[in-house]
Formats: sequence, structure tokens, C-alpha cells
Amino acid sequence: MTRPLYGQRRAPVGIGPWFAFGTAIAAATVVWAGLIGSIPTALMTPVAVTLLFAFAAGLALLARARSAHDPGQVTYTDVAGALTLIGLCAAAMIDPEQLSRAVAGPSSQP
Repeated sequence: MTRPLYGQRRAPVGIGPWFAFGTAIAAATVVWAGLIGSIPTALMTPVAVTLLFAFAAGLALLARARSAHDPGQVTYTDVAGALTLIGLCAAAMIDPEQLSRAVAGPSSQP
């Protein structure tokens, strides 16, 4: 049996974990930039964190469906974990008091 040439090797079908990570980060940045004038500043970080967690959940489901584990390559599971870690670090920076004031709105202030 002959080995396939370099260009003839079978690549995994799909967008690829690297592209998925770049797309998730770019989409979160675009949404964040798009929401700057429309929501209070105190809600910007929670929205971005929620978006990162949503992307991480979607990629975790994709990783589970593919169930391919290659220790030498970055997988969708790795990307989902990285997005979760970024989301947790950003969530740790949210001030609970500021968030509760933003959610309560101006009507609860004297």
C-alpha cells in the first residue's frame, strides 16, 4: 500500500477548531462593539461573557458529536475549554453591586 502524497491526505470535514476559535472571538468582539451605544455600560461585560459561554457550549456539542481526540492537534474540546476559561476570567471582573444597579434600572433609585 502506498502512502498518500502531502496534498492528498484526508483532512477532517468542517471548519476546523482554529477557525472556530477565531470566529467566536471575532463575533464576540463585533457584538460587543455593536452594543456600545444601545445598552448600559454595566451590562457590556455580562453580555460578552454570556456570548462566550454560548459559543463554548455550541463547540462542546460539536466536539461531542465528532468525538475525535488527537493529542497532537487542537480539537473542538480544547477550543470550548479556552472560551469557557476566557468567559470565567471575564465574569470574575464583574462587580455584583454595579450589575444589580444596572439591572434594577433608574426607577429604583431615589
